[in-house]
Amino acid sequence: MVESNGLFETIKTLFYLLSRIKLLVAACKATEENELYINNIKLNENYNYLPFGRIIIGTGSAHIIIMLCAFLDEYSSEFVHTKYPQYSKRIDKVRKSLKPVIKRINSWSGLRDYRNQVLAHNLRIKNGESLFLIGKEHSYKVPTTINELTLISELLSIIYLSIGITFPEILSVVFSTGTVKEKIKFEKSEVAIDVEKEIREIRTQVNKILRSCDSSDPN
Repeated sequence: MVESNGLFETIKTLFYLLSRIKLLVAACKATEENELYINNIKLNENYNYLPFGRIIIGTGSAHIIIMLCAFLDEYSSEFVHTKYPQYSKRIDKVRKSLKPVIKRINSWSGLRDYRNQVLAHNLRIKNGESLFLIGKEHSYKVPTTINELTLISELLSIIYLSIGITFPEILSVVFSTGTVKEKIKFEKSEVAIDVEKEIREIRTQVNKILRSCDSSDPN
């Protein structure tokens, strides 16, 4: 077993993120190829005008960008020689060889802004400005097609393969160690949830508070 020295965890993290991205890209491609069939699935009346295939692809694409940014963050901040001086020569060699890959990925210059401002947070731009501010439009250069997402998946595979070739002693055990699921414990509710009952009770509480506020507010 490889010593838990940080580099193993970094390579394991990159593998996990890459595998998730490849899974989602495959799902988006399969959805696009079978969209006529998939669009026969209808949601409730509030959303039945939306093609189901577009929902899957749109949601999958958004999550791919979130995972892509996480991969790049891990690569740029953790897979560096200053973190692991004992591997500095090998890390520098890999990073130097992968510059064309990183350059191509970075050509989508809006990745992190789109992730931070639109996908993962509360639609606030710089200085707390709302995305919905009237009269303003915000542009993001990000992948929007299946072909672009496929290219990203293949570029990340080049990164991971290059790291694996350079660190075979670590890669050899990455696949045989624990999964993310094994590292996470969800605290499940001890009682079954009655959705209608809970919503009814909470609405009653909200309305009671509102009536109390109305009676105490002279305006």
